[in-house]
Amino acid sequence: MTGTEERNFFKRLTFFGLASSCLLSQLLVLSVPAACADDRSVALYRAALKNMDKKKTFGLALEQFNTLLKVDPDNAKFNEGKASVLYKLDECEEALIYINRALALDKTNAECWHTKAKILHFLNRDKEALAACDKADQVLGKKSDEVIRADALFGCGRLQEAEKELDRLLTANPSRVSARSRRADIYAATKQWQKEIDERGRLLLLIDNLYQKNIQLYRRAEAYIKIKQYKKAIEDYQAALKVTPEARDLHAGLLNAYTLTGDKRAQAEKKYLDSLDDDYKMTK
Repeated sequence: MTGTEERNFFKRLTFFGLASSCLLSQLLVLSVPAACADDRSVALYRAALKNMDKKKTFGLALEQFNTLLKVDPDNAKFNEGKASVLYKLDECEEALIYINRALALDKTNAECWHTKAKILHFLNRDKEALAACDKADQVLGKKSDEVIRADALFGCGRLQEAEKELDRLLTANPSRVSARSRRADIYAATKQWQKEIDERGRLLLLIDNLYQKNIQLYRRAEAYIKIKQYKKAIEDYQAALKVTPEARDLHAGLLNAYTLTGDKRAQAEKKYLDSLDDDYKMTK
């Protein structure tokens, strides 16, 4: 594929809003941004997108997008990329500035509207996040399969609507971890403890990442405490501690469970908890 053909191919892709960081990583060998001035910009853009995929290289990706924006500040893709990295770094006030710049340059990118919705949700501006979801749906000409609408509905306190949206997504893909995780959170918020426990059990079967499994174990243990199934709570806390043995929130939960059951291990657990770093919380 020649340079001109690559650029024309990318134009067609971006028109349909396919430039999410995940999808772009898969398309890098085929496409480059049309507005890149030279091969160095093309290579830097590709590198920045790859660096967005790993937490340890988010900072490098941000530096790379900054460099690209110095060359071409009116490139929608570069502004979108910087906004996405800032969002991943929890710098959402600044991320909102750059996603708005990207949308001012190109309003036909549904992924860009979804990114804006995620940023607004992080900032607790969920009504605006829902409006951004509506814009994305207008671009797509159909309801999106992104979880962000359910997140925004949840943030607005519209829990039944959020659960209905998640049901729609899970009907299409029952193995979708993000949707199941949000549904478990809704069950927790509405104090449907057994439903939360069951949902987190399903998540534990779907998730491979040990840290994410630990999050589910911790939250399921908290739900077990609510329904006074202390032995099961203790089992979940202990299982999670095998992976993150110095997490304060896990030890605090375990201490609580020991105390509630009159377990003699509570005293030793309290002593160990007091020795731990206050800042190390698995669920932070």
